[in-house]
Amino acid sequence: MTRQIILHQLCATGVDPADFVRIAADNDCRNVTMFANNGNSTLPNSNTGLSYPTTITAESKAEVRRALADGGVALDGVEFFPITAEVDFELYKPAVALGAELGARRAVGHVFILDDALVVDRLGEFCDLAESFGLKFTSEFCPMTAGNPSLARAKWLIDQVGRESFAIGVDMLHAVRSGVTAADLAALDPRYFGIVQICDHIGTHQSGDYIKEVHNREVPGQGGLPLHELLNAVPATMAIEAEVPAAHRRAAGVTAAEHVRDVLAGTRAVVAGLTPRR
Repeated sequence: MTRQIILHQLCATGVDPADFVRIAADNDCRNVTMFANNGNSTLPNSNTGLSYPTTITAESKAEVRRALADGGVALDGVEFFPITAEVDFELYKPAVALGAELGARRAVGHVFILDDALVVDRLGEFCDLAESFGLKFTSEFCPMTAGNPSLARAKWLIDQVGRESFAIGVDMLHAVRSGVTAADLAALDPRYFGIVQICDHIGTHQSGDYIKEVHNREVPGQGGLPLHELLNAVPATMAIEAEVPAAHRRAAGVTAAEHVRDVLAGTRAVVAGLTPRR
């Protein structure tokens, strides 16, 4: 079975959306995740400091659509929808609709609500919005995101919301830094998995504050994360999404096209060496 590989737009910040699609196609990658909403508008005081890629807009969607069609590339995920207590989800509706129009199958966001009752209600509301456009919703756990800092919390949220359209995003860096093991992933029922993301980094330490690492990841296979061990515990049917923001490589003169080439080559090498346990 050929494992589906998805290229995340964070691998090519600063590149026009249509050009990002063309870079993916040039590297024989046929699935991408892209931004249609800039989360900084919702999280002005966030600790993420995330440098968002250029978002798809109503004005650029026609060119993006042509690039997708010309390259035989499909839009898999549409980013970025922070789930907060205050945000009016109507503000997200145009971006969700745009993603759906371009063929996306899922919306992506993080959870920033601590209150147990409120977070369940708000997640249900966003699932309603996503479902109204035929999309699923995936949300990563991350130790620096207080509303969803761990695999246990992510699983609890899925159980409480009770939607088949809502599932967990498992990012290799966040998993390792939060202490997740291969045994933890192997014990997770397949229904909880929404997407699995690959990257690499130096060291396998746990941490609750590693924001510099988030922005400066390594090409899969060039760091120290136990990628084979963790990914072998993931269902073999799961797609692997390459999300490797690397500000340090950009600063060293590595172009977006070169970085994407390296990321996909590294990802494919890791995937080729997997022996899934299920």
